[in-house]
Amino acid sequence: MAWAILNPERIERIVVMNTAAFHLPEAKPFPLGLRICRDTFIGTLLVRGLNAFARGAATVGCKRNPMSPELQRLYCLPYDSWQNRIATLRFVQDIPLAPSDRGYDIVSEVSDRIAQFRELPLLIVWGELDFVFDRYFLAEWQQRFPNAEVHSYPDCGHYILEDARDEVVPLISEFIQRPA
Repeated sequence: MAWAILNPERIERIVVMNTAAFHLPEAKPFPLGLRICRDTFIGTLLVRGLNAFARGAATVGCKRNPMSPELQRLYCLPYDSWQNRIATLRFVQDIPLAPSDRGYDIVSEVSDRIAQFRELPLLIVWGELDFVFDRYFLAEWQQRFPNAEVHSYPDCGHYILEDARDEVVPLISEFIQRPA
């Protein structure tokens, strides 16, 4: 969405799946596991030493259709060493919770400017059992985009394209191909 707000003339429709384009909703507590990874030395050891973030996400990211061990391995494959896990650690450390955090201003700008897309077709496909991007985030999207087409799956997690692919992929395909 940061790219979209800088290039609005190139955006015709939007698909949103278990993510945010705004700060942590006020009612949503920041998950303890993310706080540990983000703010502690033990988190650094877990993420870089044991690949805990990628492994954890691959393990709990699907609820209806848990990932096979092979697919979990593939999700973790790019993060195969201490050096290659720095991006994962920085990703978690860069979650902006306060104005002093790196990236806070970018998220604020995106949050302030996404309303320009309010009249565009927007499809929300949501796994309700995502331990981070849960019902609080979905509610925020729906408040900001009340005309969005919403498909919410109470038995799916973060990786909605894995969890409900047979339903979600055709929805997205049809949405993208729909006449304006």
